[in-house]
Amino acid sequence: MTPHPIILGVFITIAAVYTVIMLVMTIGIFRSRKNITPADLPATKVTVIIPARNEELNIFNTLQDLALQDYPSDLYEVILVDDGSTDGTQEIAERFRQGCPGFHLTILSTGKGNQGRTFKKEAIRMAILKAAGELILTTDADVRTGKSWISSVVATYERSRPKMILGPVAFHNEHNFFTRIQSLEFMALMTATAGLCRVGMPVMCNGANLAYEKKAFTESGGFDDNLGFPSGDDMFLMSKFRKRYGAGAVRFLWDEKSVVRTDAVPTFDGFWQQRVRWVSKNKGYRDFTILFVAIVTYLFNFILLAGLVAGIFSKAVLFLTIILFALKMVIEFPALWKMAGLPGKRKLLWLVPVVQLLNVIYVSVVGLVGNFLSYEWKGRKS
Repeated sequence: MTPHPIILGVFITIAAVYTVIMLVMTIGIFRSRKNITPADLPATKVTVIIPARNEELNIFNTLQDLALQDYPSDLYEVILVDDGSTDGTQEIAERFRQGCPGFHLTILSTGKGNQGRTFKKEAIRMAILKAAGELILTTDADVRTGKSWISSVVATYERSRPKMILGPVAFHNEHNFFTRIQSLEFMALMTATAGLCRVGMPVMCNGANLAYEKKAFTESGGFDDNLGFPSGDDMFLMSKFRKRYGAGAVRFLWDEKSVVRTDAVPTFDGFWQQRVRWVSKNKGYRDFTILFVAIVTYLFNFILLAGLVAGIFSKAVLFLTIILFALKMVIEFPALWKMAGLPGKRKLLWLVPVVQLLNVIYVSVVGLVGNFLSYEWKGRKS
C-alpha cells in the first residue's frame, strides 16, 4: 500500500518547511559569537529578581552564588519575592540576609493567602516596583550561577543596548538516564532559542536567565494583558518587546560565563506536569512567528508519529517515515553540537537518536492534550 498523493504531498511540504526553519536556526547558531567585554568599568545598575515558592532546599545556594558575583556590589541588588511558600524558604533567606550584611538583599512576600492566577507574574511585578536598577535580571530560586553571570549580561547590555537579553540555561547533576535525556532535550530548546534569535526570529526564552530594561517593561505594558495565564512570564514579555521594539532589540547572550544551571525534574509525573504547564500558555500567543514555528514543529512531529503507527500496515509509509526521521536528526545535529559546547554537554550527544524518538512521541501528545488538561506545580493547581 502506497501513501495517497495528497497525504504524501502534505508530508513533504511540512517536512520541507520544517527543514528550512532548522537550516535558518543552524545558520544563526554558527553566526553566534562570544560577546566582548567593554574595556571601561561597568556603570549599569542592576536588580536581580528571584520569585521563590517552596525552595528551602535550594535558596541558600542560589543566594550564595549571587552574593559572590564579581560585579561591583554597589551596582546591583537582589530582590527575593516569596510567593506563598509553605516551607522554610523565607526564613532561610532572612537568615542569609542577616548573616551577609554587605549583600544588598530585599525580601518581599506575596502572602500565603495569594490564591490568584498571576503567581510568578505578580511576584516579578511587585519586585519591579521596588527595583532600583535600570536593568532587570530574572532567575529562579533553584539555579546556580557562576561568579561572572551579572558581569557577562551587563557587558552585552552596555555594548549594544538591547531591550531584552536571552541567557542560556542548562541542566546539571544528571545522575541517571531519565535526567540525561531531559538535559539533552532541553538543550535542543536552547538551540532553537539561540539560533532563531540570532537571525531575528526570537521565538523562545527562559525566565531563569532573562534580562530587560525596567523602562521597557513599563512601556510595553508588562504582564497586563496575560494575567489569566499562570505561566508565560518570559514568553509573553518577549513577544511584547519584539512587537514594540523590533526583533533586533532582543539578543541571545552567547557566553559560557552567562550559563545558569538547574536540575532536571526527577520523576516522570513532575516532567509531565512541567510540560503541560509550559504548553498551557499556547492559547495566549498572538505573535505570528512564534505560532508559525510552533505549529510547524508540532505538525512535523505529529506526522512522524502517525507515520510510525501507519507503518505497521504499510512498508512504504514506514520507509518514508524513517527517511523523514533520519532527515530530522541530520539537519538538527550540527546546531545541537554547537550549542552543547556552550555548557560543556557534548558527552550527552550519543543519546540523540533516543531523545529524538521520545521527543516525537511526547511533543505530539503533550502538544495536543496540554491545551486542555490542568496541572499541579509546587502545590498549586491550575
